[in-house]
Amino acid sequence: MRHVLMMAAKFVGLVCVALFGFLILLIATNGLGGGWLAAVATVAASALVWWAFTRRPPVRLPGKIVLAVPAALSLLTVWLCVPVASQQRQFQAPSSVAERRFWSLPTGSRLAYWHVEPRPGAPERAEPIVFVHGGPGGYSGEYNRRFLARLASDGYDVWVYDQAGGGDSDLLPETAYSHERNVADFKAVLDEIGAPKVSVISQSYGAMILASGVADRTIRPRIAKAVFVEPGAYDFSVLDRVPEQNLYGGAKPFGSVPAADRAASALAQPRVLLGLLLPRGNQFLGQDEAANAFGGADMREQRYRSYCAADADRVDVNALPIGPNLKANFAINQQGATEKRSLKAALAGSRVPAMVMLGECSYVGRGYQTALIDDYPAIDRVAYVTGVGHSIWNGLDQHDAVALRALEEFFAGTPPTIRNYPTKADVPEFLRERK
Repeated sequence: MRHVLMMAAKFVGLVCVALFGFLILLIATNGLGGGWLAAVATVAASALVWWAFTRRPPVRLPGKIVLAVPAALSLLTVWLCVPVASQQRQFQAPSSVAERRFWSLPTGSRLAYWHVEPRPGAPERAEPIVFVHGGPGGYSGEYNRRFLARLASDGYDVWVYDQAGGGDSDLLPETAYSHERNVADFKAVLDEIGAPKVSVISQSYGAMILASGVADRTIRPRIAKAVFVEPGAYDFSVLDRVPEQNLYGGAKPFGSVPAADRAASALAQPRVLLGLLLPRGNQFLGQDEAANAFGGADMREQRYRSYCAADADRVDVNALPIGPNLKANFAINQQGATEKRSLKAALAGSRVPAMVMLGECSYVGRGYQTALIDDYPAIDRVAYVTGVGHSIWNGLDQHDAVALRALEEFFAGTPPTIRNYPTKADVPEFLRERK
């Protein structure tokens, strides 16, 4: 009996050396060399412990084989250190609507931007339009630039940029990514454009950046009108105060994600997941590899999540040719989970006219979206757009024309074609009917 217990203890000890030892070494070395230092040390330590456990008191051959099983687990650490995607930076293809240029901002960020100038002869518009894309860690994308170029054809001066670490903008050190940095960059972008006032179109996470700008007394005077397209939570505090029953999306989108795509997703790769969960700034998984791991399966999942059933099988899954910066995404979301400053009082004091656009098949929690409608009294109108999901303009059928008309009516101050719904008074019914 004593021999059995001793063997069991040695077995558990070898498991701990092989698995927990690797994690401890990985954190202690900050993932140095892509984790190879920790992996080699773990394999060596496992072999040494196996030798010590089988040498004295002597263990016979069957017992040595049994103890070799947990020792062999250390070889998995070597597998974890093998890159799962290219470690080279990928960039977007040249845009068909404007030349890519760069701003070197006082914040230290170097951002890629595209300036789509008004069509010659088009009516002159009062303010330029700035587009703030979603994420965190995402980028503007050619499909957004092509849609926004239609506003330029109607006389608007359009500016589109990629946030720090996303798309073609320069990477930051992982510890430098934060929501506050994105807001500071947004303010610096307005300075670069130089117009007294701008109108801003924000999408998804970009709505959080815009809400922070509208709530900021130094940025607010620069914004003529604000558009929140398919917003998520407008600040991180909203995540805690929205009831669980209000976290449903709208009408059912395309359907459930196939099991094969879930298995091939970037977040299903143990190396990627471990690299994202380790302390920020680790050298185990680089930003480029993490972004490149976001491949075809993830693109298809975005299709399933972002479009209505009638459209999802017609969407080009290669419309976003490179992956988002997952490291920036995790860093900003982790920061938000601990720093939950509320913007509610500041929004209540803002008078910047705003419009919210909601897609019928959105996957975003409706409670997050309607919190903005409840808390921001300057919202002038809400456009509930049927037949579309999180991607309200998608190049299919008349969806772009509908979205464009809603935007132009808001900027021009003309009555909306789409019914103003749900207003603040409509929100309880809207949630109750799970639209």
